[in-house]
Amino acid sequence: NFCKEDGSHLHIMDLNTNHYIENNLAPYKNVSYHRGLSEDLFKNFTHQGKTKEFLDFAYIDGNHMSKHVLEDAVNAFYCLKPGGVIVFDDYGWGANDPVHHQPKTGVDSFVYAYGAYLEVISVGWHVMLKRNTYDMTDQEKQANYYTNWNPK
Repeated sequence: NFCKEDGSHLHIMDLNTNHYIENNLAPYKNVSYHRGLSEDLFKNFTHQGKTKEFLDFAYIDGNHMSKHVLEDAVNAFYCLKPGGVIVFDDYGWGANDPVHHQPKTGVDSFVYAYGAYLEVISVGWHVMLKRNTYDMTDQEKQANYYTNWNPK
């Protein structure tokens, strides 16, 4: 249902595959299944030659340890277009586990660090965030050592 518009494409990253997954994806030409660890796959993740800002939507539901949730969020953020949406599954999972085993810790860390670039759409078992554009003020740039930096 996500890829009904011309030129749309669905990328799936997962550690596992099986006959069921392969059969269900086989009829679709606009779906790519990337098998492996997301932290490895994101290193070379591209779409039509783009390495940044090419996704409209990212859904994170993998390893529940906060470290992995945070890494997936940061990696997905750079692939997400401004205005794109990122959704986290299982936000409340493992509430009685140590905090480093809880997806919530990774999601919250991401929101704290990237908050100026995000709009919170909803928080529940799923957390939905929209990527916004943000440009530092001149004062912020100066305070963060960007005063004489010119990337061009």
